[in-house]
Amino acid sequence: MDVALFGLNHPHSLLHLDSFHAIDEIDSVFVWKDNGTDFKQIEYDKYYKVKIISNNIDDIKKANPLFGITSLRHDRIKDICINLIDSKINILAEKPLGINFNEAKYIYDYSLSKDHKLGICYINRAEPRVQKTKDLLKEGHCGKLHTIEMRMITTAVDHRLPSHWLFKKKYSGGGILIWLGCHYIDLIRYIFDDEIVSVFAEMGKLSKNDIDVEDTCSLILRFKHGQIATLNLAYLLTMSGSGYNNKSGYDTHVSFNGSQGRIIWSANEQPMSLYVESCTQNCKYIKKNINFQLEPSQAYGGSSGESFLRNFINWCLNKEVPLATGFDAVKTAQIIDAAYQSSVNGKKININPCEAK
Repeated sequence: MDVALFGLNHPHSLLHLDSFHAIDEIDSVFVWKDNGTDFKQIEYDKYYKVKIISNNIDDIKKANPLFGITSLRHDRIKDICINLIDSKINILAEKPLGINFNEAKYIYDYSLSKDHKLGICYINRAEPRVQKTKDLLKEGHCGKLHTIEMRMITTAVDHRLPSHWLFKKKYSGGGILIWLGCHYIDLIRYIFDDEIVSVFAEMGKLSKNDIDVEDTCSLILRFKHGQIATLNLAYLLTMSGSGYNNKSGYDTHVSFNGSQGRIIWSANEQPMSLYVESCTQNCKYIKKNINFQLEPSQAYGGSSGESFLRNFINWCLNKEVPLATGFDAVKTAQIIDAAYQSSVNGKKININPCEAK
């Protein structure tokens, strides 16, 4: 199997090469380095599957990969994705899918018009605790869900290279919300299986660094059936390492709270686990931890990331239903755009969720 990576200047570019090397069925990797941006050098001894590296995108397209991962500066996503769709190359896109909602929707709609497979790297969907939480809620272990609480504090801007394009709005489209908050917005939609219909947001640039995007953000989200979620995000940690592949650099809390129980997890628990409380008749007043033993993998996101990538590959081969598609990226982008609008005008923004075609 031959695959491609489009872009080497993204914090996750080399992590995607790790994923390609974790999957034995992948024989060759073709890499396009974007002339319009700086790029990382590849260690060929480590990334031995890389057969082509070129600044001419036509060289990669001629190699006819089954699919390509787009790992691009956000202002470059639309043009490159349209180019690849026209060339009939399936795409697994790094988030976000475009610099804003309008771009994401245009790319998705265009992919549909060409009968093209377009996925999005919401790899957390493949985590076993995410799947277990989704099942527990569906089975009614929490009764009627009332609130969802989410907190994600990660390493401070100083530890993330403040000069990086991620902190320049013309290149990134936004700050911590578009870069990391997107995962949590997607997860609550996916786990709860309901649509967000309004958002109120407060954001700020509170660090001393010379950046022009938000480094701190709080959202209040309302679902179609009345449930309320909160999401708090910040670049703050100063004693948890640095860089963009830093598993210890997150302080995360997620809690699903219902009339008859709750489900809680945090990011850095080892082994990965869930805490469940339930007083439903079937559960008979349980309080327990559910632990998950994960197989080691060099893939981005570990064994869960490998499972996510395998799912996308099987979708390309018409063997599986995808875990996440471009439409999920459009949904998330719509909510994020509404949050940015709310933070500017100080008002709650109602959302009319776009419908799948």
